[in-house]
This record gives sequence, structure tokens and C-alpha cells, in this order.
Amino acid sequence: MAYKLALPSHLTKIYDVFHVSILRKAEVDLPWVLPQIPLEIDEDLTFELRLKKVFDHSKNELRSKRILMIKIL
Repeated sequence: MAYKLALPSHLTKIYDVFHVSILRKAEVDLPWVLPQIPLEIDEDLTFELRLKKVFDHSKNELRSKRILMIKIL
């Protein structure tokens, strides 16, 4: 069984059908839920994000990669 999403017309580039096997029960922990920020999405599915404050940053090293982790507000 598959579901088809009713997406707005400006999101027509997103595939709107998914199979029920990928659904999982949502466990919501309210203190960790962040308020939604309204985004203006362009035709090419990009948006501009302005950072307000960098709280912390660190580098994680794997075998062949270095990953920069940044906490922002």
C-alpha cells in the first residue's frame, strides 16, 4: 500500500508517493520540539538561512574524513 501526499504547487519537484513500510511511530518529547520557522522555498528548492549565534563547534574524525559539528541558534 502506498500513500500520495497533497503537496502545494511550488513543491512539485518533490516525489509525493511513499510506501507504508517506511512509516514509524512518532515518539514526541515536547521539551526537545523546536518551534517551526516559516521558510520561503525558491523554485529550485533552496532557501537562505541566517545564523544568529554559534554556541559550540567540534571536529569528529573518522578513518578518512573530518566532520565539523556546529551548534547554532
